[in-house]
Amino acid sequence: MATIQSYGTGQHLATASGAGTPADPMVQSVSVAAIAAGEAHLGEVGGNSTVFKPTVTVSASPDYSSGDCIGGKITLTDIARAAGKGMVLTSVLISDAANQKPEGEILIFDADPSSSTLTDNAAFVLHASDIAKVIARFPVVTADYYTANSGKAIATLNGLNRVLVPASGRTLYMAFVTTTAANLAATTDIGITLSVLRD
Repeated sequence: MATIQSYGTGQHLATASGAGTPADPMVQSVSVAAIAAGEAHLGEVGGNSTVFKPTVTVSASPDYSSGDCIGGKITLTDIARAAGKGMVLTSVLISDAANQKPEGEILIFDADPSSSTLTDNAAFVLHASDIAKVIARFPVVTADYYTANSGKAIATLNGLNRVLVPASGRTLYMAFVTTTAANLAATTDIGITLSVLRD
């Protein structure tokens, strides 16, 4: 028996036996169990999709004014499957338990916008050194919202299809900047869900 290729610690990925003649044909076998977990893999069947729900903490008072950040700097920790890998953002869903339907802009950064002001319930200030970190922008308007009969609102942004890649590591950052006033009642009133197809 001849080893075609070795993988890992003394484990054989593929082996072959036989002389390769009509009388003694060569037979190959592949050991799937020898392939360890990690990025050194043969490939995947289908996409690696996930629904990502970051922690969003808002203010019950005072009211939000146009230009304020809702939820401050929202960290999308380890949203990428692995360092150096990207994803396609397909949709964003915003849940609003206070039925305020805040309009505004969603900004996504490929690195921490550390020089900017992204404080909850305070005016958003984008520093010049962080502009290049913005890799996506999506408007949120009243027409995006659906009001349930219990007085709750849900906004859906579909068909986004934007490629997002962290500058390093696996984490992205996000801001929701309102362009309308909003009077939220509890710190958990706003939720954001991102649907992504990951590399």
